Amino acid sequence: MVDSELLAREAWQRCLDPYGRTMDTAQYRALIGVSHEESARIVIDRYGLDVSPEELDHGFRRYFHTLVETAKPYPGLLPLLDELRRRGYRLGIASNSPGKHVVSTARRLGIAAYFACIVGADQVPQAKPAPDVYLHAARGLGLPPAHCLAAEDSPSGVQAAHAAGMGCVFIPNPDLPQPNHASAEAVYPSLVAWHADLDRLLPPRPAPTV
Repeated sequence: MVDSELLAREAWQRCLDPYGRTMDTAQYRALIGVSHEESARIVIDRYGLDVSPEELDHGFRRYFHTLVETAKPYPGLLPLLDELRRRGYRLGIASNSPGKHVVSTARRLGIAAYFACIVGADQVPQAKPAPDVYLHAARGLGLPPAHCLAAEDSPSGVQAAHAAGMGCVFIPNPDLPQPNHASAEAVYPSLVAWHADLDRLLPPRPAPTV
């Protein structure tokens, strides 16, 4: 919903600055869709850092929490949320970011009220690509996973949604190099494009009969 990946790259770079390392593009792309905790372990191994995963993750979260306050919604997000709400669909967020960061960002953008539940990776045993966040969100919505449709921007997110038993719309992060999206039910270049084709997977719901 928001372009936070470049902010995450900047947060990792700030973590690397004291060690004189630079976050290269290939490594940054490898972290897209990976949980913060697992990313910390990957960065330590990649750059040979003398620091614990917990300490590096703590530093990343501190920097990222500050930077994410500047995040902007992707074009078309608000009209899409308005239309989904108008059609009567229940909405939730299932994120690999810490829950408090997701809630804080949603509130700052003025969209928190659209969502019946907001789940972060720190609220479940395993982050994406495990299905935990999606299963937790489905319970929060009071719906079976098979009645839910996820929207994702990374292959690990698509994997998580399918593992949870959900369909998935894939809107690839522009920084991913030719991501594999063969398993997604639909692929769009943007939220605007998905909105224009919304009836394909989310048709208008019939009005209740009296």
